[in-house]
Amino acid sequence: MGLKFLSDINLEAANDVQFKTTAGAAAGKIEQDGNDLVLSNAVGDILLGDGNADVYIGDGTNSVDILFEVSGSVSAESGAALTLGGAGGTLSLTSPTITG
Repeated sequence: MGLKFLSDINLEAANDVQFKTTAGAAAGKIEQDGNDLVLSNAVGDILLGDGNADVYIGDGTNSVDILFEVSGSVSAESGAALTLGGAGGTLSLTSPTITG
């Protein structure tokens, strides 16, 4: 089984990881652009998690910083502050209902 996985990955000239559909069309890709790691998919979405479970995002060492719950709520964990927007940015809320 490990050999099939290795044969499905093509390292292009820039050492990108390019996935292809069964028809041979370019699909998902992992590439480095300067200091950024870019995940892209020309033929569909990019999903984090299985869609039926919460997604926890942190630095991999400390406690989780942000929790995206299946119910649609986003919260800060471990006493961390959750900041929306930033300097020079615009925060736009459309038809919000704010409670609490």
